[in-house]
Amino acid sequence: MGCLGVLLVGIFFVWSPWYALTFSLLTLGGIFQSGFATMQSAITMLSTPHDMRGRMMGLLSVFIGVGTPLGAAEIGLMASSVSIQWAISMNMLAGLVLLLPAVFLTPLAWKPLTQAEADPVEESPEPENTVQEPLANET
Repeated sequence: MGCLGVLLVGIFFVWSPWYALTFSLLTLGGIFQSGFATMQSAITMLSTPHDMRGRMMGLLSVFIGVGTPLGAAEIGLMASSVSIQWAISMNMLAGLVLLLPAVFLTPLAWKPLTQAEADPVEESPEPENTVQEPLANET
């Protein structure tokens, strides 16, 4: 819902001729963005087994870190060939085209999210005491 809201607000935002409308759209977009960011981390944490959560959050951060410069370069090249408004609008429309199949194909659309169970950990036996205690007659 948050991602869809950001994409729709973004299309209207770039063509807004009035400051009050632009401010309102940016506020609404920020609310949608906060919902998206919260659910992005929450779904990642809930659908990952306990022992893999750190790795998955690290992987999420890597993709965010790699995607941002690539997206900035792409939209910059697009804006240099067309106007900024058209570049942003075309990116938002491309995001909608890519998002809609994902929304309908995700299992989250037809069944609730359940927390992932961790793999059962085999309990290892207690380590034996390897420290030699001195005998009573040794002094």
